[in-house]
Amino acid sequence: MMTHLRKQNSLIILIFLGLIFLMSCSEQSYFMQSHKFEDGIWNIEEVAEFQLDIQQKNQIYYLFFDIKSSENYSTSNLWLYAEVLAPDGTLQTDTLEFDMAEPSGKWLGNHEGQTVTTTLLYKREVAFPDIGVYKFRIRQGMRPEHTPQISEFTLRTEMLSKK
Repeated sequence: MMTHLRKQNSLIILIFLGLIFLMSCSEQSYFMQSHKFEDGIWNIEEVAEFQLDIQQKNQIYYLFFDIKSSENYSTSNLWLYAEVLAPDGTLQTDTLEFDMAEPSGKWLGNHEGQTVTTTLLYKREVAFPDIGVYKFRIRQGMRPEHTPQISEFTLRTEMLSKK
């Protein structure tokens, strides 16, 4: 009887430790900030700016862009220019094409009424090498210069708690 109880307790402890391990390897929301565009128009001169304060060196992050648009947005993509200024003055620039819809015209993302929220994985498994503030500047690169039907741009990060 006592051996059966020990085996049962050992099994419960193993299951509990396994759950703790699985939860410790999950992603945790770390930062989320949005930039809203007046009248739902993202002008080419308007820059979405964010400051991400990194407090832990070499922690692993996923960086996402979330775009809120109207389902009346007239193209299936969005071109973006992203700049990241590190605390040491290093500047990294990316040009990105962000698919908003499938070739068939079906929107990618989540619908809520007439609003579509589409997510782009900007960077996967990023480890910031320095502690301090990283400045993000995001511009749209579409023609015409005024992109209607875009209401909000969000920078969101998730922190991987263990790698």
